[in-house]
Amino acid sequence: MSPVVGGNILERCVPGPGCSADMEGGSGVGTTPDGRFIPERGWFTPHSIVGPDFLATVITASNDSLDNVQNLSKYRTFRLLEFDLVNEHCETLGGIAYINNNHYTFIVICPSDTYVGYGDSMHTDMLKDLRRAVLWWITRLIDQGLQCNKNVPVDQWLCRLPITSQAPYDSFSCRMLAVNALTHHYIPDVELVNRLATR
Repeated sequence: MSPVVGGNILERCVPGPGCSADMEGGSGVGTTPDGRFIPERGWFTPHSIVGPDFLATVITASNDSLDNVQNLSKYRTFRLLEFDLVNEHCETLGGIAYINNNHYTFIVICPSDTYVGYGDSMHTDMLKDLRRAVLWWITRLIDQGLQCNKNVPVDQWLCRLPITSQAPYDSFSCRMLAVNALTHHYIPDVELVNRLATR
């Protein structure tokens, strides 16, 4: 029997009615009692990228009740990604954040190196709501068994990541710069865009 995660993320998978460890057509650790398949390698890739809607979900979840976060279908992807992070199927998580309804930034969460990196082409600090939500989520993951250096306080995980600065009066290239910086983070051979090229 493979314990998945006790209680917090997905129900523990035990052989018996409603939970099968023998899956047709592929390997896995079984299904949850409500019939959800649990793949052996997890739901996400080792270095997963999420869109702006996912980071918005993290903010929403941080303001919702624990019962809703655990049970509502709108948090399903959130719970599956938690499962993969806690069980080390997903080593890092990167994503684009859409803030203030007019600006794109990027974020990378790397538990093994104990950091949450943030990049903003306007070089502003992470918005208070996003910062609070991400730190809430990291604390929640640590409570569920996330493998990380627990001697580093969660509020010290935050750091800046390299990103090309927006040119003066440039009000449109932030999305391209955020995607470029996120790509550069994961594939260093992809260079950061030259600021002059954004004019």
